Amino acid sequence: MLFLAPPTDHEMPLKSLRGRGRYLGLENRLEVTSLDLDLKGPSAHLSAVIDGVGNDMTVDAKGILKNLAVNDFSRYWPRAWGTSAQAWSVSHLSEGNVSEINATLGMRSNGQGGLRVERLDGDMDIEGITVDYLPPMPKVKKVFGKAKFTKKRFDITISSGEVTDLTLHKGSVFFTDLDRVDQFADIELFIGGPLKNALRFLDSKPLGFASAVGINPSETGGASATHLKLRFIVENALTLDQVEVSATSRLKNVSIAKILLGQDIKNGGLDLKVDKRGMDVTGEIELGSFPAFLGWRRNFGDKVPFRNLYDVNLYIKDFHRISDLGLDLGPLADDNINGDILTELRLTDYDDHPDNLEVTADLTRLAMEFPALGWSKGKGIGGMAEIDLKLQGDLIIDVPRFTLTGGGMVLKGSARYTADGAKLVRINLDRIIYGRTDMSGDLVPGDDGGWTLNFRGASFDLAPMFENLFKDKPGKKNPTLRFSLSAALDRVWLGPDRALRRLVGTFARDGDRWSDIILDAEGDEDKWITLTLEPGG
Repeated sequence: MLFLAPPTDHEMPLKSLRGRGRYLGLENRLEVTSLDLDLKGPSAHLSAVIDGVGNDMTVDAKGILKNLAVNDFSRYWPRAWGTSAQAWSVSHLSEGNVSEINATLGMRSNGQGGLRVERLDGDMDIEGITVDYLPPMPKVKKVFGKAKFTKKRFDITISSGEVTDLTLHKGSVFFTDLDRVDQFADIELFIGGPLKNALRFLDSKPLGFASAVGINPSETGGASATHLKLRFIVENALTLDQVEVSATSRLKNVSIAKILLGQDIKNGGLDLKVDKRGMDVTGEIELGSFPAFLGWRRNFGDKVPFRNLYDVNLYIKDFHRISDLGLDLGPLADDNINGDILTELRLTDYDDHPDNLEVTADLTRLAMEFPALGWSKGKGIGGMAEIDLKLQGDLIIDVPRFTLTGGGMVLKGSARYTADGAKLVRINLDRIIYGRTDMSGDLVPGDDGGWTLNFRGASFDLAPMFENLFKDKPGKKNPTLRFSLSAALDRVWLGPDRALRRLVGTFARDGDRWSDIILDAEGDEDKWITLTLEPGG
């Protein structure tokens, strides 16, 4: 056993030693030119110059230590030779080996019978060690790389390793201010592996990112490449508030269950950035069955303006597939709208009140026909639609606004649902303008699948439909086109120059046929007209 007298005050295993040196009495100097030690496993080669032996002593030493097991650091590294650097290494490094340590050391008497470390410089080659950088986060294991240390800092540069079930491609762990009361850690890790494992890693305390986002890692799929940065004061029981953290990830083949509008994300190629304030995700995905581009902002913490903000650009090849997103198309679900559509969705998710969904759609590639209004738009004719919806969970509880422009049409309105979002109550048409039509109205769904329509206003152009009112053609039965209509209009156009004034009436349509028309109106020469019309009668 080798005993190192105070102020080093340390003992370590020793099998043999061989040294050479000299003592210069006049100068009170001890020169150790060579000291070779077999430490029962590790081996060391040292040299040193000690001035003022026994008085105001200074020590300048350098040495090489080889083949040291990391778990034996405390046995072979005297605490007096490195103080905080030694203490951190012993408590945070384990397993594996150090193939070689090179160090230089300068010490001086502290006036109290001990030595004060004034200078420490060293480096080591590390092989398969474990680094416990931020308990209780998962340790970085099987680390290969190099480390450098001084009395002020301990730096580990990682060339490879692993953390949980992820591969650590490279990284660094820097501990600074080791000579002060408070020490700090700066850590960078470049990690790759399955997305679910990366999310579990980022969900470790004190981070908790996956939980904060509301994602269950087990319900995800894909691959990730993550760059994690951490900075924190070195102390026990850290909270997230005490940790500066950021991570960027490139995610491939991402799948996340039920993340947006009740839909799964599939085949995603996403870029993720996250810090303590929130998370940003952008990239191409499939939302349900639709190709899309996603922008997602998630805010962390309390008293934030919103919790989630999703911006989604969707290409919908078949208009009627919109219902796959869980959106009730109501009277638009019939066969009179066909084609593909480019749609932008903005969903804002709040903690304390209903969510808001804004939809903007380019209607240029749609063919649209509203028989009850005598209006149509062909494919290739420009058009836009906008709609705002209030959501409670996946249910629509209110539509404060919608607009449609295109093909000469300007349509503005809103819609009302039951408080629980279970049923559409009414569609309000605040303004309908196209051609010679200028009116407003409302649509009320019936329990039998039909609709009750009410229109009022300055004018309605009936001319495009007028000739067909009296033709008895079999027409296909389409329950979504079954409705009754009441009207109170100042003027109803029957042709280019013919019109009825002050019309009040009711109309009924079943499929492609008008079944009943009853109206009162003022005709030519101020004559009052009362009509009851039945096709085929």
